[in-house]
Amino acid sequence: GGRSGGGGFGDHPPASSSPSPSPKARGNSSTRVVVCSRATASRRLSPLRAHPWLLRSLDGLWSLHSLFFSAGVLAAGYGRQLVYILPTYALLHVPAVYFGINLLRHVDTPATSLRVAAALAAYASTWLWVADEIATAGAAVGHVTAEWMRDEGVLCE
Repeated sequence: GGRSGGGGFGDHPPASSSPSPSPKARGNSSTRVVVCSRATASRRLSPLRAHPWLLRSLDGLWSLHSLFFSAGVLAAGYGRQLVYILPTYALLHVPAVYFGINLLRHVDTPATSLRVAAALAAYASTWLWVADEIATAGAAVGHVTAEWMRDEGVLCE
């Protein structure tokens, strides 16, 4: 480690903020100092000025950070819901629909494919999943409201 050249974090040359038109290495090889000026920074950031929307999107409440975080939370919610629903759907709903369709068909009709059964199962059970989400959200709101009412003294036990 350290500045003696041992291969650690301290082997990088120290940075200096002295004014200079461009980054240069000054001094001999053992005491090199990297110098960067405002003009150098301006020149290096000039390609970003050609796209002002990019600079605006990095600042403020709805910056890229907020949008990517929101998208990540939304994707995690969808992923959780898929993990929650998929086993029940694949192991219960699709086989039940497949057997029901093929057991109730006429003898002369060809057997229904598994793909059609999966589509029908998704169509038939979507409203159940939505109702489950609404009931879960309603129960959570009711619980929070009851706690709030208890804290405010409105609800007596």
